[in-house]
Formats: sequence, C-alpha cells, structure tokens
Amino acid sequence: MLQIFLNQNRLVVTDERRDFAADVLLSAVENEVEEVVRFIVEREFSSVAVCNSMGETPLHRAIVKRNAQLMELLMGLDPINANLRAVTVDGDSPVHYAARFGSVREMETLLNRLAALFGDLQALDIDANPVNATNSRGSTCLYLVGTSGVDLVRSEGERNTIVELLLRYGARLFRRDSIVVRSGSGSTEKVLLREQVRRGISVWAREARCRVNDLAVDDGRNARIEAGTSDVLLTKLCVELVATVASPVVGLHCSNGPDFAAVLHVAIAAGYAQEFLPLLLELPLCRGAMAALLRRLERFSRFPRVHVLLLQLHLELSESLQW
Repeated sequence: MLQIFLNQNRLVVTDERRDFAADVLLSAVENEVEEVVRFIVEREFSSVAVCNSMGETPLHRAIVKRNAQLMELLMGLDPINANLRAVTVDGDSPVHYAARFGSVREMETLLNRLAALFGDLQALDIDANPVNATNSRGSTCLYLVGTSGVDLVRSEGERNTIVELLLRYGARLFRRDSIVVRSGSGSTEKVLLREQVRRGISVWAREARCRVNDLAVDDGRNARIEAGTSDVLLTKLCVELVATVASPVVGLHCSNGPDFAAVLHVAIAAGYAQEFLPLLLELPLCRGAMAALLRRLERFSRFPRVHVLLLQLHLELSESLQW
C-alpha cells in the first residue's frame, strides 16, 4: 500500500508543498518506524539528505528522539555521509544537536562515525576537527553542552560524561579567534573577554559554588569546609579581577567621592563575589596583570573539586594570551 502511494506521490499535496516521499520519510523518523525509513531510502523514493523547514535532516530528528539505532540506520543508508555534514538554518550540525538534545549514547554514536570517517579526531588540527565547528551563533558543541544546563531530561552526571567524552575527541569550548579582543601594546595592552567566555566563567563559577554548597547541606563537616574553601577562592578570584581591571572608572578616586576599587573590595569581601563577577568580567583587563588572574582562575577550577569546564576555559584563555 505504501508503495502505491509513493508511486503516485505527485498527486498528493503535503504541508509546505514538500515532496510526498520526503514528507513520509520525515514522518517515519519522527515516529521511529525503521522499516518505513529503510523502504523509502533503499527504493530511492527519497534521500536521507532531505530536510524540513528548519533545515533538520532525518539524522537531526533521530538525535532529538534519542534513538541511536535509528541514527545508525540513517548513517548506514548514506554512503556519501551527507547527513554528517548537513546543518540546519541555524548552522547546527548533527554534533551540535547531540550536544543540545542527545544522551551519551547518541554522542558516542556520532563521534564513532566521525572517527571512522576522519581518523583520530584528537590528532587533527583544532580547526579541522569536525567537533569544533561552530554554528551561526559561534557556538561549539562543547560550549553548548556546558551551557545547556541540567534538567529532567539530562542529569548533571550525564552532562559531565558527555563533556569528558568530547574532550577525549579533541573538543574545544571556543574558536581560537573568539576568546579575547586585544588592543594596545606593551604595558598599555588591554584585553576584553568575549561574550561567550564571560558567560562561561559566570555560569560555571556559579555551578561550581552551588555544587559544593549543596553537598554541605547533606554531607556534614567536611563538605562545609569545602563550601567555605570554594567561597574564599571565588572571593580571591574577584579581588584579583578588580586588581586586573584596566578601566579608569575602578581606579578613579576623587576627594569628594568614593574610591571605587575599595568599594568593590568591601562588597566582594561581604559575600557578594558571585553577584559582582559578571559585572567585573565586562570590563577591559590589563594584559600585564593577567598571569595572576589566570592562576586564581585555575585554583578556583581545581579546588575543592575539579570543574572540568572551568579548567578547559582556563586552558584555552591561557593559550589565547600567548599569541
């Protein structure tokens, strides 16, 4: 019966005037009916490279459905690997979709396929590694995983496992040219952190602190000591940020007004480091003072418990300042 309909597909009107066979294929993927997917593609009624109005291919939709078996089928029906290279209207590749919507299994399925196609991904140049491609918003898949948050669908443990998996395949948080903006030279050189870097530090610093504080509620004295250590290290990081800021506003001192640096120190020491961190990250920083700031960031990333994403951000930020 399906073949009869497909043979007469020109007589059928579909939503958005799509090709009937393509519409049936996308519906089969949406309903996870593998037999229909195989039938349509193998009989050449349609191709796995078709897409919907958002530019999503059958592979994109299989990832959203978290169906690794269907993903394997679609990739097996695609001898030229067009699905792996396809991007949506927002520039999201299948790896971006796995980062946003997939579980560990879907990400592993894609990475194994990419490794079979390109060889050892970690051995590739950073920009040549397909897991480091960016979408139209300039986001890599690792950055998307890190900032997608934890919810009822994806637990923190699953998120962290995907992060570790991507890092093993050479994933980076940022493109090398999208970490900082530098101006001036010598002792007057200034550094401005780009928006994604600022957001990453703010989000993951809050996450690291909340993780330790949550443990302190349940796990007794040792966890409370860790929570105290985390708060102290975050305070020291923010104090170092104030010292690194190159803005004349922070250093401004008028006889009839406050010393703004002193005001910031008082507010941070009073327990408002988390609240002031995003504001401080917006300001230009003195390049010559960045080494001390990076040491503070690394220490906060490692203690009392390692935060892998913050540590990776520290690594990439350090490398960007060595250019």
